[in-house]
Amino acid sequence: MQPIEYGAEAFLKAPLFLLLPLTFSDYLHIFANMKNEKKTGKCEPCTASGPMELASAAVVKRRAQVLKALGHPSRIRILEILSRGETCVCHIAPALDSDLSTVSRHLAVLRNAGIIDDDKRGLNVYYRIIMPCVLDFLRCIDKEKS
Repeated sequence: MQPIEYGAEAFLKAPLFLLLPLTFSDYLHIFANMKNEKKTGKCEPCTASGPMELASAAVVKRRAQVLKALGHPSRIRILEILSRGETCVCHIAPALDSDLSTVSRHLAVLRNAGIIDDDKRGLNVYYRIIMPCVLDFLRCIDKEKS
């Protein structure tokens, strides 16, 4: 089993990195701010590059694809499972109490959005997160009080 890569090297491999017009130091600053908390428990707003400029249609479409992929409770649960490390699809399906075909469709949505990647080994397919910043995004959401 290969360990999950975190940090700058893994982030550089994520497809989203290629589409956003920020420097590597901007991304480091963004991630540092995401981990900081105010006393209210909310994530601090990122001011690494000031206000966001209007992105190209391709970038907006890419962002929407990632957010859409995060838009189902089962896919969020899959990311929680994968946050612990690379996992075989044969272990994900029972954890979700879903059949293998349903879980495979959810995994395909996450993979097509560039959030996860797979590695086939014999008859088993293992999945891992390749866009770890989505976990920070989810943690930020968790800090918000309803």
